[in-house]
Amino acid sequence: MRLQVFATLLIWCLGLIPSCRFHVVAQQATDDGIDIAKAQLCFDEAKSMFSADRGELWGKSLDGPILFVDRRSRMVVTNTVDRQNQLTRVGDVYTGRIPNDVMIANTATEWSGVKWTMLMWPLPSDEDARKVLLAHEAWHRIQDELGFPGSGARNAHLNTLDGRYLLQLEWRALASAIAASGETQVQAVTDAIAFREYRHQLFENAALEETAMELHEGLAEYTGIRVALNEESRRKRTIKQLKHRPKQLKSFVRSFAYLSGPAYGVLLDRHKNDWLDSLKTGSDMAQPLKGILGIQLPDDLKSFVDKRAGSYDAASLWATEKNRDDERKAILENYVKQFSTGPKLVLPLIKMRMSFNPNKVIPVDGLGTVYLTLTVSDEWGVLKTTGDALISDGFTQLIVGVPEDYDRKTETADWQLKLNEGWSIEKVTDGSFIVRKQTRTEDQVLRDLEKLVETEKAFADAALKKNTRQAFLKFFSDEGVVFQPAAVNAKEFWTKRPETSALLAWNPVWADISSNGEMGYTTGDWDFRPDRQDESSIAVGQYITIWKKQANGDFKAVLDIGISHEKPAATNKNWTGPEVAANAPRVETAKPGHSFIEHPAYQKLLAEGVRLYRDQKLPFIGKQNALKQIFDEQTEIKSGRVSDSKCDGTGDFLYCYGVLELTKKDDSVEKGNFLRIWKLRGGEWKITLEVFTPIPSE
Repeated sequence: MRLQVFATLLIWCLGLIPSCRFHVVAQQATDDGIDIAKAQLCFDEAKSMFSADRGELWGKSLDGPILFVDRRSRMVVTNTVDRQNQLTRVGDVYTGRIPNDVMIANTATEWSGVKWTMLMWPLPSDEDARKVLLAHEAWHRIQDELGFPGSGARNAHLNTLDGRYLLQLEWRALASAIAASGETQVQAVTDAIAFREYRHQLFENAALEETAMELHEGLAEYTGIRVALNEESRRKRTIKQLKHRPKQLKSFVRSFAYLSGPAYGVLLDRHKNDWLDSLKTGSDMAQPLKGILGIQLPDDLKSFVDKRAGSYDAASLWATEKNRDDERKAILENYVKQFSTGPKLVLPLIKMRMSFNPNKVIPVDGLGTVYLTLTVSDEWGVLKTTGDALISDGFTQLIVGVPEDYDRKTETADWQLKLNEGWSIEKVTDGSFIVRKQTRTEDQVLRDLEKLVETEKAFADAALKKNTRQAFLKFFSDEGVVFQPAAVNAKEFWTKRPETSALLAWNPVWADISSNGEMGYTTGDWDFRPDRQDESSIAVGQYITIWKKQANGDFKAVLDIGISHEKPAATNKNWTGPEVAANAPRVETAKPGHSFIEHPAYQKLLAEGVRLYRDQKLPFIGKQNALKQIFDEQTEIKSGRVSDSKCDGTGDFLYCYGVLELTKKDDSVEKGNFLRIWKLRGGEWKITLEVFTPIPSE
């Protein structure tokens, strides 16, 4: 909220890395809607399955919000209500339509204030397949809480001749091990781990990348079969998958984990019931099994692999893979020509969300990764492909081919593009095309700034005419944060607060906005009155609110923080702002580590009109005033450490906040929240506002 306290500052130079989420597409809906009765049966099936598990597998229940969605109609049916009243109750379920900007896939997703297990309708008709899918995706909803982050590891080596060959030998050995017992099983496990470790020796970072994907998709699939099937069914299903799925998969680079993860899980279950207790991020699932069975591999791993490979029909496998590799090299050559020198459309990746078929992913060295089917949503709109699309290394660009006679069309035989308002396709000098933000005039930027300030005034007016609680609930976004004293979700905090007769009043005196009109901030005076009928204030200060434009064009608050200070001699009832800039370019920078900046460094980093806010002091306005205060503060500070930091921004606007721990010269420690707002001025990032507020000692 706006009653906050402040002190000194640590600066961290910034960067903004596009956020990506990877979704896997399994099947598409075949009807125009969802049969609610059938959906209810599926919810009941999931509830029964998760209740039987009782949260024992992971120490946390898989039961939770589930959302079924039809891809064509975008109809949704859920097992629980949402937080934004987008759904209507029908019997024991809830229905509605999901917005066009929400990516549809089998995944965990956040929408309308709830984190859901999202599943595309219709679900598989086979009971076992359906229950495995339900449990698999339910695990993705809680995987972050369990300490297993998602992964987009490329695993490009699994598209090479040696990589595919050794992976399939490992799978064949695992199938033999699951089917066997005693010494025969130990030998097969030894072979599997030998093929695995030799592959990891051949390819740099192979162990790291494979482990990341196995702990992402492999554990999800293992959870699916463990919760949905009995022991014998798990064993049979896993053997069948290991033997038959490799022939059906076009690519192993992501889909391999769906086979390897369950296979090692089934074997570990047979030898150590509590093996999951010691599993953590970075763990190789093969290593616990290796230790349990006392497996010792020889130093000359290549000779051992060459000798044991014959037990798994290696000669035939090698011949098949050699033919495939010759075809692969020809395909890669065509991709290099297509995406390097051929006519193409380039789309920037800013804050993308993507869905794709994991069986149709082909890494291309030096370029990126080709997806044979792909849907991407970003600030510019949505692109759906049925042909080849390339995402560059580093996830900075999406590239699709265009016909020789292409002229800015939004649809070709291989892809369809839906552009958001304000974006256009432009031809560039090399004959290719690029999607760019359209030119905006200063008048347009000024109108956005005026709309932002009017939203702030409406926010304050709602608090005056109704109450503070209702105002915050109405004007804050679902992801917005306030500080109490740590950063907490604003809507969750204010939902729990009772309505009172107290008045928190405020008035904007300064505002600024990004040149694209997407994000900005307001700041000004606040005063607090325990009784709104009494005009005497018991506390006054300054607030800062950051605003973000929503899909419907309205602004919602995403952060609110403030300081308290003595009552000034006079307050300003009018607002002003800097000169607006049209068409400032978006700049992406690398994100460095945090370091304490000495006073001279601020000479370059502070904007001329910077606003520096400190608790119990009136704002320091202007560079020279801010520098004097910072210099005085730093004579008392020995070191500083930043934690829990987060950044967001758009175009030429960026803000970061987090927790700062200051160690003073007398070795006392002060901990507080900080906020820093940056604008791109003359091609350089400048600090335009900076706040630090101490967190009260417990």
